[in-house]
Amino acid sequence: MKRIPMLFVTLWKSVEHIRAFAPHSTKTRHRTSLASTSTTLRQVDGVREIVDHYDVFLLDMWGVLHDGHTPYPGVLEAIRQLKQAGKELVIVSNSSKRKDHSVRMLQKLGFDPQDFAQIITSGEVTFQMMQGKLSNGCLPATKKVCVLGSGDGDIEYCASAGWEVVPIEEATLLLARGTFTVQDGRVEIHKRTNADAYHEALQATLQTAAQRKLPMIVANPDKVRPDFERPPMPGKLGDDYARFLSSPEEEDLLIQRIGKPFPDVYELALKDFSVVDLQRVVMVGDALETDITGGNSIGCHSLWVLNDGIHSPDLSSESSLEEGANTILKAFNSNSANTYARGKRIQPQMIMEHFVW
Repeated sequence: MKRIPMLFVTLWKSVEHIRAFAPHSTKTRHRTSLASTSTTLRQVDGVREIVDHYDVFLLDMWGVLHDGHTPYPGVLEAIRQLKQAGKELVIVSNSSKRKDHSVRMLQKLGFDPQDFAQIITSGEVTFQMMQGKLSNGCLPATKKVCVLGSGDGDIEYCASAGWEVVPIEEATLLLARGTFTVQDGRVEIHKRTNADAYHEALQATLQTAAQRKLPMIVANPDKVRPDFERPPMPGKLGDDYARFLSSPEEEDLLIQRIGKPFPDVYELALKDFSVVDLQRVVMVGDALETDITGGNSIGCHSLWVLNDGIHSPDLSSESSLEEGANTILKAFNSNSANTYARGKRIQPQMIMEHFVW
């Protein structure tokens, strides 16, 4: 049986260890093998069909449980039934906000946060790293940060972690947690107020950061939001910064992406289960580049939810679910060198229309 390696003594080792386990660069690499090479996609009509096969369900939020405004039909019942069956449910979200924001959202949407063994957000992990509760090994001793932000509590987020928000010329760290503002503690340039000024300031900030060889933390590796217009997310800022750097090695050294598909967040998700058989763990997600790639990278099974998430617009109404899934998967794998899969072919074990019982 394949078991999760309990590698972390302090939850987070040095950046050198993390990069040996899963390089953060999006340029083509061939250091990490992904789990499945099968071309078979099993269609699941409801999780009742697989409930006996898994002990731990790792759940994405947006695109699986809800759309940001309302739960998807049948999701609350699926959660209730899984809990009744004694399953461990862990939310693993790439939200750049802290855990308490997700807890409040879940409560507002009718979920009981107590149903989940853990609720992990990349924003909470980033915050605890900046605060020093999770060791990282690459953060500078001088806590001065320039923020590419959401415009929603960026200064408070950094100040609560003990960091001063400053202009890029004074910063020791560049934090990407949103794609709406450039925040230097004195002036906030907002995209919604002046898009041209924002894009000009963004490019200047990235260029200066690259010239100064500043580390960047990406607090949400997602590159686009899963809605109709697919606006950019912080993961794209990581890719933009990489283009200003001189080499893939420099990208690995300077850019740290926190969240799916990188295995360190899965270590945190599974840390409370003393010994876990990865073949009894399933990652349930809607996004190939983050959820399914992440499941493949750690060696657990993956259940790809298609009709409610980021790939829903890519489905053809004239095709079966399996045909549509294979078309999307083929297109993704043909371009995987430009994704977090780093040239590797990914493959979920199962597909379903909606996350229902």
